[in-house]
Amino acid sequence: TGSAITNTFTRPPNQPYTYGSTATIAEQYTKTDPRTLTVTSQVQTNDATQPYAYSTTALKRVAAPANEARTVTVYREHSSVNSASSYTKLKPGAFSARTAGVDSESSWGYDRFAYWNLNVTVTRNDAGLPSGYDGTFSYTVSSSTWDGSVDLTKYFGDNLPAGNYSVEVIASEMREYYADGNGGLYDNGSYTGTKSYNVGTRIKWTDPSYGQYKTTKFYYKSTSSSSWTARSFTSSGHTNTVTWHNPNGGNFNFRIDYLNGDSQGGVNEVAMQGVGSFSTIATSNQSLSTTFKGIATTDSASNSSVMKYYTGTLPTNITSIKAVSTNRATGVSYTAWTYPQDIVRDGFSWDGKVNLRIGSELPNGQYDIALTVNGSLLPSTIYYELGTQYEYDPTIITWPLSTQPEGAAAVFKYRTLGSTGSWAEVSPVESGSNHEANLGVLGDDSKVFDYEYVIEYKNGNNVVKSTSGTFSVAKDGTTTDSSPI
Repeated sequence: TGSAITNTFTRPPNQPYTYGSTATIAEQYTKTDPRTLTVTSQVQTNDATQPYAYSTTALKRVAAPANEARTVTVYREHSSVNSASSYTKLKPGAFSARTAGVDSESSWGYDRFAYWNLNVTVTRNDAGLPSGYDGTFSYTVSSSTWDGSVDLTKYFGDNLPAGNYSVEVIASEMREYYADGNGGLYDNGSYTGTKSYNVGTRIKWTDPSYGQYKTTKFYYKSTSSSSWTARSFTSSGHTNTVTWHNPNGGNFNFRIDYLNGDSQGGVNEVAMQGVGSFSTIATSNQSLSTTFKGIATTDSASNSSVMKYYTGTLPTNITSIKAVSTNRATGVSYTAWTYPQDIVRDGFSWDGKVNLRIGSELPNGQYDIALTVNGSLLPSTIYYELGTQYEYDPTIITWPLSTQPEGAAAVFKYRTLGSTGSWAEVSPVESGSNHEANLGVLGDDSKVFDYEYVIEYKNGNNVVKSTSGTFSVAKDGTTTDSSPI
């Protein structure tokens, strides 16, 4: 047995290169260097090229509304009524005629006819009596025979307005007597009768659906006449009534027009029409099933796009022209029709104009227009411009060369603001004391483009200096943006 013995030795480290205790390291830092970045997009403007005169008023076809059937009722003045401007009478025979008893006379006295006393009550069945009419009156008839007629003027003083009336008559035979020194007047009995009669003539109808809230015209004429006469009417809701308080007897035609609301032209404004015939005086009413027919019309439309394609002696055989205008920039096409023969038929003057868009003008731009006349496509399209035409120079971005670190290369990157897509990259050139990045043509004639950008100075793959910001390219020229670089 024994004990372990360990010996320890030391030596200097093996250092083939000189050793020190102070290190030098490279680390990134940021230094702000504010400079101005300038964005320039020069714009050239030109007048529109228009080989044919341009206007904004079109002549358009308005499609006919669907036909609708309605009942037109004619409440005719009863043939027993004699209505004039100054009186209203019920003719003989309107009520049962009555003859007084035979007179007698003797030495002791007499019994003889004095007069008929007529008590008349008038009520109106379709409305109230006019103001100031209480409807009850009486008068006498001296003839021994009452012929059944009633003079309503005895109380009312003029003609009753057109309507349906009930007339009650109590005809009392009044006689005088004298006997043995005594005498007087007595009622020898009465007759009571009630009749209903139309006084005047009324035409009543309900508006078709299309005609509701439209301007309405009523016309009539005798069947032997060619001239129509307008007549006013009253309306309650969508029910209309035309009245003749003292109508002339005879046969007539009526015409009811509904206008489309456009004040252009004449007959072409009538978009729906109903016609029929009626007589004014009879013992019964007329119930007329009437078709209100829709009518295609021509009207003018402002705020449209129109070109005067035909000049000189205008063709008369064209029934339709279809124009398709295609925007070169957007590819959007607009179609409009022109109907020359219908325009002339409806009382307008067609002067060779062709509709390009109706109700709205074509957007400003450059168009190829194809025309189809009477179903045949013309072989050549028409180049046509609307609005001010813009031509853009390239968009140039400039910023000072003094922002560039020594030995670094400049890169300009940009994309549409808000985009998540890739960046377009441009290597700028030196122009005087500035960097200059040519982005090509970015603007157009109808939009403002907003962009975001990044400027980087790179040493190899390392970015040693950078900035970012936004800029706009507008159709009116120059904008600037300042960001720290």
